[in-house]
Amino acid sequence: MYNYCYEELKKLISECLRERPDSYPIQQLFDQFPTTTELMDVSEQQLMCIKGIGIGKARQLTAMLKLAKTLTVPTYEQTTIRSPKDAFDLLEPDFSLLNQIGPLNNIKSEQWNVRTLSGKSGFYSIVLVNDTQDST
Repeated sequence: MYNYCYEELKKLISECLRERPDSYPIQQLFDQFPTTTELMDVSEQQLMCIKGIGIGKARQLTAMLKLAKTLTVPTYEQTTIRSPKDAFDLLEPDFSLLNQIGPLNNIKSEQWNVRTLSGKSGFYSIVLVNDTQDST
């Protein structure tokens, strides 16, 4: 598995730099930065020390690695729910698909109440009840 990922990474970088996977700059890149951690932290200056990699290719590669890092590092936002409106506001983007289907069309956040909010292992189950349809 590791060898496959390594080869795929090598192929991707060689395509980005418009070099053959077995070319000198690609070989030197992987010789000098053998682990993905080292590769992800490489600077433009370090890349330009490799023969065949100038400022243009160094910028391309660092931009690609920065994008890869951004896409793979999870971001966690902690949200505090203090009211039913907070819960609705948090979940409202997820309701957009349901709004297209129809059941939640034209329902405003004030018409919903949180009846159940429970959390186990970091996952929360929230039951929202439409007050215009539920009289209990």
